[in-house]
Amino acid sequence: MPDSNDPVYRISTQNTLYPVAVHRLKWVEGFLQVMGVGATIVQHGHNNLTKIGKGELGLSVFLTMFALTAILGLRYKWSLAKPSFYRRHRAFVSISGIWMIGMIGVIIFGPLLPESKENLLGHRPWILLLWSEFCLIIRAVLGAILLTRRSTARMGTNPALLLVGTFVVLIGTGTILLMLPRAYANPKSLDRPLDERLRIALFTSTSASCVTGLVVKDTGGPKAYWSPIGQGVIMGLFQVGGLGIMTCGAIFAVVSGRAMRMRESATLREVLEADGLDSVRRLVFGIFGFTLATELLGALLISGLWANEPLGTRIFYSLFHSISAFCNAGFTLTPDSFVGLETRWQIWGVVSSLIIIGGLGFGVLYNVVLVWLSYYRSLRNRPLFNLSRSRMHLSVSSRIVLVTTFSLLIVGTVTYYLLESTEAGKPRPAEALASQPTEDSGETDWGTRTANAWFQSVTFRTAGFNTVDHGDLKPATKLFAIFLMFIGAAPGSTGGGVKVM
Repeated sequence: MPDSNDPVYRISTQNTLYPVAVHRLKWVEGFLQVMGVGATIVQHGHNNLTKIGKGELGLSVFLTMFALTAILGLRYKWSLAKPSFYRRHRAFVSISGIWMIGMIGVIIFGPLLPESKENLLGHRPWILLLWSEFCLIIRAVLGAILLTRRSTARMGTNPALLLVGTFVVLIGTGTILLMLPRAYANPKSLDRPLDERLRIALFTSTSASCVTGLVVKDTGGPKAYWSPIGQGVIMGLFQVGGLGIMTCGAIFAVVSGRAMRMRESATLREVLEADGLDSVRRLVFGIFGFTLATELLGALLISGLWANEPLGTRIFYSLFHSISAFCNAGFTLTPDSFVGLETRWQIWGVVSSLIIIGGLGFGVLYNVVLVWLSYYRSLRNRPLFNLSRSRMHLSVSSRIVLVTTFSLLIVGTVTYYLLESTEAGKPRPAEALASQPTEDSGETDWGTRTANAWFQSVTFRTAGFNTVDHGDLKPATKLFAIFLMFIGAAPGSTGGGVKVM
């Protein structure tokens, strides 16, 4: 048996010429990563930084990214198995490479780029700083996910405890970010007692992470409590919370080219209702592509709601509400949700579709896509009335989810319409988004009530939007809404509830 203290044996087992030095460099990498992220948070989280302070923080971020890239290059140089080193660190190598290419591009084409209102350090230095911060944050997120995966594999943590623990970390991180001064729309909010600001930030972070849509302060609108930075944090929380931290971690693993461990695959199989361990990787990659495409398409389709806003605001509002709808989060940047907009096709058509798709569950959607592809291939190869009986069919769980979901939508729409039509309700407020008019002038009362019944039937089960004032609803309608909320969405979806099966 080889001696573990033999230097030759240690080098051969650790694939590096200097195992002790590499071990120390890893600790230095972690320290630099934390310091760089801290400097970035301070840079964007405080309002009263001087030009010198911003310059010092910006320089520290740039030097941190430079040092991390240099350390990675040094470890590669010392590696005895360079091809395997690249495969194991492909994501970090890619980030460093993209960072260096971006730096060279900014140096060459910097004068052609548009100026920034916050440009306090000079044109090129400011762009270099933003690029370094972006790459550093991506690197930190990826590093945190990989660290969690390794810790989980070593400890053998119960999947249920892991999910609870990761959500606690997500909520805590969101609370800290929402406590930063620049997360507030009004600087006077900093005059509130610390415990009050902490409660508001904690509640909002929890609500966003758990995609409930509950708020104690307006997220947007004329009396918005949160600034665009705070709104961006909230959007990130319900994106990660809606997809699930385990799913997001697996997406990063697949995209970065790393293999998922057996324990991770088994956990994701339970969470996503996958058929087997072999299909988990394909399902995760499909979730990434499908989510990205659906949210971008949804944002494009609903962008007409903010046609009178500047381009930057229009893009942000469209992305925010598209992600919120797909993740069944219920957060809006308007004080009254979608009240007064029930007859706009973007609301009853696009937003409703995003909510339904997000609530079906990724396992069901994946099965539906596979069945459609199988049917399409059979249709191409055989006559219409001589299709192969061996083609793929919907699984039992997918059939139950689809039948139950659409049955609840139909029953919910009819029941809501009948309950609210038996007696004339109170006049509903006409306020909507301050920037655009509504199109209800040409709609009949029947059409408006039908649109409200459909949208509320969709959103009651899984989301938190509304096109009517819930205070004007009848007691019977409210009781029926509670019933739909209790049922919720499908397993493995972005929605909540006890699930439809």
